[in-house]
Amino acid sequence: MNIEKMNKELKEENRKSRNKRIISIAVVLFVVCVGVYWIMPKSFEMGASGAFEREKVEESAGQVIELLNEDDFEGLIEISTEKMQGSIRTGAIESVREEISKDWGECISIGEESYMTEVKQKGKHMAAIQKVVSYKNVDVIYTISFDKEMKLAGLHITEKAEPETENQE
Repeated sequence: MNIEKMNKELKEENRKSRNKRIISIAVVLFVVCVGVYWIMPKSFEMGASGAFEREKVEESAGQVIELLNEDDFEGLIEISTEKMQGSIRTGAIESVREEISKDWGECISIGEESYMTEVKQKGKHMAAIQKVVSYKNVDVIYTISFDKEMKLAGLHITEKAEPETENQE
């Protein structure tokens, strides 16, 4: 009889221990999911939050492109966030430009169309805009982001891919 009682107690103890592990795992998974959600960027239509105006974002992006075209890195530093200033000072922009092409040539045109969105990530709210700019020897896409104070917070430069054409024989 004593052995049966011990077996019952052991089974009950195992069940409680298993339940505690399941609850612990569920809590950890919940915390991980919340963390991933917080880190993932969430985009909204430009102007949805009231923090940004389309015209101001467009104008500020034009100013950034103009400063880049003039190689006015001091001017870029003046309108940038502290973190972005560090990237400008280290010569990151120049090295990216050189990777794309050694000779861009002069700016021919800045595309009229642009893609704009508001992005919220890690508790920060930003505006992002993409503009296609044509230079004599290369076409590039600038992805420019601004913080709520309209300071330059991010700059990504990529070469615009040439549209694929089908070979017709």
